[in-house]
Amino acid sequence: MLLNSPKKLNVRQMQYCDEVKAILLEGRPFTFEEFSKFKDKYSGNVRVEFECEDCGAFCSTPFKKLKRRKYAQRPTCPSCSVKEVTSLEEWKKNNSEAQLKVQSTPEVLEKNRQAVKKFWANNPEIKEKMRSNLLKAHQREDVRERMRNRTKHSGTGISGLYQLKWGEIRFDSCYELGFIVEMEKRNDVVNLSRGPAIDYTYEDKVHQYIIDFRVEFQQEIILAEIKGSYISNVRDLRIKAKNDAVEAALKGGIADRFIFVTEKDCKEQFGFNLPTRKHDRHNLFKSLEGKVQLRQTKYEEMFYGKAS
Repeated sequence: MLLNSPKKLNVRQMQYCDEVKAILLEGRPFTFEEFSKFKDKYSGNVRVEFECEDCGAFCSTPFKKLKRRKYAQRPTCPSCSVKEVTSLEEWKKNNSEAQLKVQSTPEVLEKNRQAVKKFWANNPEIKEKMRSNLLKAHQREDVRERMRNRTKHSGTGISGLYQLKWGEIRFDSCYELGFIVEMEKRNDVVNLSRGPAIDYTYEDKVHQYIIDFRVEFQQEIILAEIKGSYISNVRDLRIKAKNDAVEAALKGGIADRFIFVTEKDCKEQFGFNLPTRKHDRHNLFKSLEGKVQLRQTKYEEMFYGKAS
């Protein structure tokens, strides 16, 4: 019997199977084979000693710590086990989801925003260099030619003017255009116009929040903000400041309600879908020929052909 072996087992150790008790009485570490055999029958601080299967390094790890390994089940040292685990698709997916959840909290978003703001304030020369490089890149003839010759367009990033029955109105996205067209069809809509500009205070500075649309129904007036489904009313402190200002404006009688309209809830709120798919957007533009003036001529030519 080894010198460091216990004279007797304690109450907890007496509950283990005879094979585990024999190893404890010997006072020696477990081998990795014994760890694999008894990991469901023992959980203590006795070490497991083995040689790393990948790099050959000697390893000595407490039994209960080794049990916490979820993915790496081979006899590998900490460095090699990390390499093995981080290469697994399951781990990558779980880690990505966890990081997204953590990084999306209001506190972390504000912390990151302040860090970025501080970085650019302390490094104006880097900002200027990036701006200069970007301008140079877009002045290159090959880049300009590639932009001119683009023949395919998904229909996103479109802006321009639409002639509706209440007058001309501006749209800044395909979602906004789809919303305008559907509102014009409704019998209960009395008028549709661009929304008002509402002042709000953020970081002791006054900003303007320009609402997308003001829709006047027969029974009520709403302010509508058309956004992608990523929008969140409490996403960060700045959005909260906007929402507080809008709430105050509503109490002042500017409208009855303020709503967000996204591609996921537009159907539920108004009974129609926003043009989320490419062919939906192209069909929308084609159906509005003569009523839409797109801001950029190249898009006019793509959807309606060159003027004769």
